Amino acid sequence: MAYYKVENGQLIPCPVNCITEDGRSVFNYNLLPGPVLEGQGWKSAIVNDPLPGYGPDTQELVPWYEDHGTYIARRWEIKEKLASETDKDEALKILGVEV
Repeated sequence: MAYYKVENGQLIPCPVNCITEDGRSVFNYNLLPGPVLEGQGWKSAIVNDPLPGYGPDTQELVPWYEDHGTYIARRWEIKEKLASETDKDEALKILGVEV
């Protein structure tokens, strides 16, 4: 089972190898028993918010995460898509401008 933490709205997977706060190296840290990882703040349950309505041609969904104590919630933010260079070239061709 995978375990995660949330930092600044980003999902951080439990590391395979790490150095503990007291300076010890721990290999296969992610394989420690669930209660041990949970006691150190790692969570296995991720609950997904339903996808909001958005315009897939002009908008994109960007996930962000929120720690709720016993589980992590995946939330969605709607962001406007930036026009790519190809889109700009196509628009200029339609307008009759040579690129």
